[in-house]
Amino acid sequence: MQNRKKRKRGQIENFHSKIKRKKKMTEILVYIFSFGAFLSGFLVISTTNPIHSVFSLVMCFVNSSILLLMLGFEFLALLFMVVYVGALAILFLFVVMMLNVRLVELIDNLTRYLPIGLIIGIVFLFELLVIVDTQFSIQNYSGISNT
Repeated sequence: MQNRKKRKRGQIENFHSKIKRKKKMTEILVYIFSFGAFLSGFLVISTTNPIHSVFSLVMCFVNSSILLLMLGFEFLALLFMVVYVGALAILFLFVVMMLNVRLVELIDNLTRYLPIGLIIGIVFLFELLVIVDTQFSIQNYSGISNT
């Protein structure tokens, strides 16, 4: 009888350790795909070659789709893959390849518009921080109830 209880307890502990490992692995995968989406999104706006930029956009969509799959939104993930990767990104790729954009012109325009782009980016970041701060301060106010 004692042996059976010990075996049962060991099986339960083994089961709990497997669940903890699975949760930790899921957490690691979320971090990996989130970083992949962030990195590929950064490469979309920082790459000077437009074809590489479109490939980075495809990778951003793929990473986002995988994150949606991990959250359990299978329909949205497949919709993301079919609509965005299958149609829009490939369309962008063909248009960019047919336009035959010169890289020298892109680099010249980048240095010319960099200061105004930084100013606009800082203004947008400030607005975003104000909106988020206002939204959280309204939610934390105890005088407002949802009922």
